[in-house]
Amino acid sequence: MKVVVVSTWFYSALIQGGANSVKRWTAWINFPHLDFVIIPICQEYHWFTIIICHPGTSLASETDLPDLAILGMDSLGIKREAVRKKIREWFESELQTRYGLVSLPDLISADIPVPTQPNGYDCGLYMIHYIDPFMRNISLIKVALNNKPPDFCSLVDTHIWQPEFAARKREDLYVHAQRFWSNIFNTKA
Repeated sequence: MKVVVVSTWFYSALIQGGANSVKRWTAWINFPHLDFVIIPICQEYHWFTIIICHPGTSLASETDLPDLAILGMDSLGIKREAVRKKIREWFESELQTRYGLVSLPDLISADIPVPTQPNGYDCGLYMIHYIDPFMRNISLIKVALNNKPPDFCSLVDTHIWQPEFAARKREDLYVHAQRFWSNIFNTKA
């Protein structure tokens, strides 16, 4: 699976300066060969993510490829239609400039209903956490995308998202950071 995660500053720069302001950031990304582009976003002190699924589909002439999709995941359950629209506009501009694409083919743009966080401050942890089960359960995501129209109701089940693990993400990240630094500096964690 080929995945790119863009900078957490990407969306802010896009909003403030338009598509030209992020061209340098994405010049190295080879969209036709990717499966996913993950865009972490912090807006009004709240973290959520947008994922572009199968970006290369937009440039292929084959018809049996997976559907191109722009999906949002927000642990407060906020609908992110305007953000998905802005990402679509940027993505279309990027493909027009770099690959000569006239316009994007039909794509799926939707918010995936993930379980909501139980408080007002763990959104970053939940964002990080929900990317993991998204990637681990990509076969279920593809089934939902392939339904016409897409049906994300089957994804509401908490066994897919395991929000109880998101609550422990802070401790998990701490352990991983300790291991990382101990490996870098050859010290004990």
